[in-house]
Amino acid sequence: MERRILRAPTLLEVWRQIITFIAIFLGILVFLSWMGLSFAFLLTGAGLVGALLTFAFQDLLKDWINGFLIIFEDQYTVGDMIQFQEFIGLVENMSLRATQLRAADGRLITIAHNQIITAHNLSKDWARVDFTIEVAYDTEPDLAIALMAAIAENMAVDPQWQEDIINPVQVAGVSRVSHTGMEIMLRIVVKRLRQWDIEREYRRRLKIAFEEKGIHIGIPQQSFLIAQDREQFKGQF
Repeated sequence: MERRILRAPTLLEVWRQIITFIAIFLGILVFLSWMGLSFAFLLTGAGLVGALLTFAFQDLLKDWINGFLIIFEDQYTVGDMIQFQEFIGLVENMSLRATQLRAADGRLITIAHNQIITAHNLSKDWARVDFTIEVAYDTEPDLAIALMAAIAENMAVDPQWQEDIINPVQVAGVSRVSHTGMEIMLRIVVKRLRQWDIEREYRRRLKIAFEEKGIHIGIPQQSFLIAQDREQFKGQF
């Protein structure tokens, strides 16, 4: 239901544009017919004009076709956060021709629909916090994983955040081990457009919890060999 409400203004605007175009086209035909031109001549002339316009405005036609598909396939709509190439922003306005994004720094970015091949919808229906952190190599992994999961579960019952969290711990575990430490991953399924606020609060709580438990962030491990007697190491290097 929420998705239908979001799409309603965009769909209404598109239908308004389509109906306006059809009304103007039919109005021109009626006016020319009233001027005494035959219907067959009008259809032939309309076909020729249409072919010329298609050739002259092929990019605009591609915009309209791609825009129609984007809107009616519900790839994204006004109110969604999308990423297109290097651009990320909130969709503020859509027409058959173009999409306008409002970036985080306030820029209004207009993208013609014929340029859009792949667009990433970051907020359709639900979103996810993909959180990873690297802890020191000597950290007990089960302790760190349990602590991270507990923080997410506590947020899920916190009145300030519980309505925004769908699944507090979807995945939790060690995702990588290297010379710098262990990388632990946790995923939280949240409501659309809430992933950034939730991740910021999660990071704040995690820092406090790590300090209380004495868990340290991973750092590169290096070994040093200190020579006490130069003669002892002759021929080894």
